[in-house]
Amino acid sequence: MIRLFTVSLFVVIILLVIFFSYKDSALSYKEAEEKLLSIGQVHLLKDWDNLNPKEQQEMLLQIQNLDASVFLAQQDLIEHPLPGIKEPVNPLTNIAHSGNQEYISRGKQLIREGKAGCIIVAGGQGSRLRSDQPKGMFDVTVIKHKSLFQLFAEKTLAASIQAGLPLQLAIMTSPGNHKDTVTYFKDNHYFHLNEDQISFFTQTELPFLDSNGNLFLERQNKIAQGPNGNGGVLKHFFDSGIWSDWYQRGISYIFFMFIDNALADPFDAELIGSNDIEKSDAAMKCIERINPEEKLGVMVEKDGKIHVVEYSELFPELMVINDDGKLKYPCGHIGLYSFNMDFVKQIAMHYDEIPIHNTWKAVKYLNADNLTVMSAQPIAWKYEKLIFDILPYAQKVNVIMSPRECCFGPLKNEKGPDSLSEVQKALQARDKKIFEEISGTTPPDRPFELSPQFYYPTLEMVEFWKGKKLPETHYIEPFLDKSS
Repeated sequence: MIRLFTVSLFVVIILLVIFFSYKDSALSYKEAEEKLLSIGQVHLLKDWDNLNPKEQQEMLLQIQNLDASVFLAQQDLIEHPLPGIKEPVNPLTNIAHSGNQEYISRGKQLIREGKAGCIIVAGGQGSRLRSDQPKGMFDVTVIKHKSLFQLFAEKTLAASIQAGLPLQLAIMTSPGNHKDTVTYFKDNHYFHLNEDQISFFTQTELPFLDSNGNLFLERQNKIAQGPNGNGGVLKHFFDSGIWSDWYQRGISYIFFMFIDNALADPFDAELIGSNDIEKSDAAMKCIERINPEEKLGVMVEKDGKIHVVEYSELFPELMVINDDGKLKYPCGHIGLYSFNMDFVKQIAMHYDEIPIHNTWKAVKYLNADNLTVMSAQPIAWKYEKLIFDILPYAQKVNVIMSPRECCFGPLKNEKGPDSLSEVQKALQARDKKIFEEISGTTPPDRPFELSPQFYYPTLEMVEFWKGKKLPETHYIEPFLDKSS
């Protein structure tokens, strides 16, 4: 009887804690109503009486977290769009070209000393690929059908083997895919990484606004909103506590990349080394644009600073082709950076100053029948901060022009350009090139896939493969049968 009473008392205490946690963590209905009235958005409570207590608490928490000043700034952006980068601008002139052995050597030394980590931005879903999973879970490799997450986790492992110590990897998720992402890594035992090598942090969200500049619902108890863009990654990384942990570990440089770039090198020695040797706040890789209409941001110089003009905002000057047939503004932005850790902290402190961009998008919404549906056409303003808007805050940025086939293979579309078939062609071509560089032999023209350790070969591997031809197997391990 005493034991039963003790258990019952414990349950009651837990329930009270949960109740008061909810009570303390959310506004009251009256407070929420007053807040929404002050910004003209009380219509969000129209379905209040149809919500159960849990749903009501969730709704109150969202209203509590709604930043009225940011919402008003979002509204103002509809009437007064950002001016963007306009003429006069200049082409970048101080550009290094890839293959700098001094940069590569210094970068490898920094990586061996444990002074480099990698952040992968992976907040997106694979909706354009007709997948409801995080984009990082999409299979891309030719033979083993490894996902993007697996590919980059194994590259991190291979780079760690080459460096002789466990390197640090951090992945930024979004509220919509965080749970699935973390569960995926746990279920796959972190793809042989040590659990303390990998960290996860989440970006925040900003509400969508309709054509009249109003908030609207995605579900009866959920305000329609979406991830706040890649421009917040350094702020969220800093606030998560990972920055402090890495700083204490002695990490000085962070490589930054997007999950959908299948050819990215998460421990790019050349870029990291250039960041150190040039004493820059940030280092960037770019590629030469194919044509004036290519959907890449264009890197320009204005008032002594590097800026990126989004492809949707290109103006005629950026489309000019010189007499030699090349673009006057050749540098395409591909989202590969190395950041000095002190600069990351600086950006986190100035996050509120970074501008917000809005784009007209198709989104989910609650229809007249109280069903959540995806709009067939764009119906709302989506708001984001973008990573390249931090560049004007840097005292120095150095840029390296790299061959596209070495570093840029984006997966964005189900068909056509930047589709899976194009990515797999790029991966196959890169594997052939890497095998040829290590072995000194030309592989046959047939599908095969290299272990990621070929991208970060040890001296023993290089010696083992010297002069060897490609084996008959389709997946090439680091050593295979050493007797062969």
